[in-house]
Amino acid sequence: MISQNHHFALPSGKSRQLAICAGSFLLFLILVGLTLKGDPLLWFFAAIVGVMGAFVIVHKPHFGVLIILIFWLLQRSPLFSVLRQLSLQYVVGLILLIPLALSVFRDRKIWVVEVPQVRLFLAIGALFLVSTWWSNLMYPDTLLPELDETLAWMRAFVVMFGFLVFFLYFIDTQRKIELAVWFAIALIAVSALSAMLPFLKGEDVSRVRSDFGIAENSNRLAFMCLFASSLLWFYYNHGQGLVKKGLVLPAFLFFIVTALASGSRSGFLQMLILMGIILREQKSWSITKRIQGMFLVGSLVVLLLALAPAAQLTRMTSYSSAAAARSTGGKSMRDRLRTIYSAVELAASNPVLGIGLGNFIWMHKAYYGIENATHNSYLWMLTEGGIGVLVLYLLLFRTTYRMLRQLEARGPPDLLWLSKGLRVNLILFMVFTAFANFWISIFVYLIVGLTVCITRVRPQWNRGVGIVPRPVAVGSDGPVGRLLGSPQI
Repeated sequence: MISQNHHFALPSGKSRQLAICAGSFLLFLILVGLTLKGDPLLWFFAAIVGVMGAFVIVHKPHFGVLIILIFWLLQRSPLFSVLRQLSLQYVVGLILLIPLALSVFRDRKIWVVEVPQVRLFLAIGALFLVSTWWSNLMYPDTLLPELDETLAWMRAFVVMFGFLVFFLYFIDTQRKIELAVWFAIALIAVSALSAMLPFLKGEDVSRVRSDFGIAENSNRLAFMCLFASSLLWFYYNHGQGLVKKGLVLPAFLFFIVTALASGSRSGFLQMLILMGIILREQKSWSITKRIQGMFLVGSLVVLLLALAPAAQLTRMTSYSSAAAARSTGGKSMRDRLRTIYSAVELAASNPVLGIGLGNFIWMHKAYYGIENATHNSYLWMLTEGGIGVLVLYLLLFRTTYRMLRQLEARGPPDLLWLSKGLRVNLILFMVFTAFANFWISIFVYLIVGLTVCITRVRPQWNRGVGIVPRPVAVGSDGPVGRLLGSPQI
């Protein structure tokens, strides 16, 4: 079962605190010294900033988690490199190892391995290693080494898993959970604003996208905006705080307009699903509230159709792949269909272990003449990791979905909006990833991390109101659940 929540706190005693801080200072000084060679003045000022930053991160490690979140959402290229591999988010991660070690020392165990999602990630990682070893035996010669992405994806998987561990350990109270959510929404707003600036200036933009971060791709931008929109909608209907609610509807409208301006067909499909879920939820409302909700949704639809550019609407509603198709997305659809056919052939040739993580693009180019990714996470994992990796990922999403359903029924009332929003976002994520390679991305670990963190703060709320819930095993039915050691919540 998931262990009870422990808030992070430094050990008592000034000497221990000084030793811990001195260790973090030394670590950061070494990193800065390796990075800023040959400029003593710059080294000195960077060292001062580094010392202050390390002090804050060691004492308030959840700030370090938020800093890493900034770089994963808004940055793609390293800003602070050491030996061409280490960037600033990795430096912050190294500093976070200090409070993480203290937490493990305090608990006398690594409780995070009790979380079923963590065990599933570990199993997926092990299968990726076996699949890569097998692919090296089957394909000893990489025909196009410049297109081999094995190391890049392996590194991304490990780093994202490390982020999840930090998230589970240090986002350990309701206040920190809400802070992380609003922080993520604010970062998405920065990406959306960057994408919309050329359009707002009247420039001729076929599809809006951000100049940096994950939102550099228009389809990912649409998903991010709908991710934020879902959370905002459920906060508006179930959240607390009148001041925040006054800003929710304008922000909701801005995100929806940005998603439409992206011209993303998958985004349009997700939008229809989101609107359908919103209307379906109204069945439990009173007649007055239902009428108000219908009027609000109808007004938003009319307003959005009036504001959205005609070219983007035409593209996102066109799904023809015929050669004579006049839609701007016709060629894209044809290329994706050809990629699906070749991916199915590759998966059929290696159904158990796949062709190895990161090998699809170079094989696709070498054997089929097309330099293209699968643009489908289900096919991606089936092709590169085999049937085992695909099944484990589906178990991961199923376990998380069931947790969220239970949190909606018996979770903290103040976080009901977040449980509902995350559940809907998981559905939208499953739809979006049928059109994109996105299962090794920050959003997977963010959804999983928030779900587990809400589950861990739930006993605190139950004790506060004098309620002791009946233990319910999440995903414990059958041999798979027993193998995962599903938590009692």
